[in-house]
Amino acid sequence: MYEQSGVEVEEAYRRLWPIIRAKCARMLADPAEAEDVAQATFERLWRARLMEEDVKTVSAWIYRTSTRLAIDQLRRRKVRERGP
Repeated sequence: MYEQSGVEVEEAYRRLWPIIRAKCARMLADPAEAEDVAQATFERLWRARLMEEDVKTVSAWIYRTSTRLAIDQLRRRKVRERGP
């Protein structure tokens, strides 16, 4: 298991995955897109190798990142709907 300065990615995933997936599902109104955005959030957490040891800081980062990724997904959807 990979550990990031005291905050285990696996623990964050286990604890926050249902919350983040549900938030993304509310924002996107599409369960498949919500799964993709939630997964991308945790992939970024793993790649970021956050230096923070505070669980609250990591939780806030996860929440903020998932929100930004969901907004990006909504923008891409809007562009696709408009067409070329």
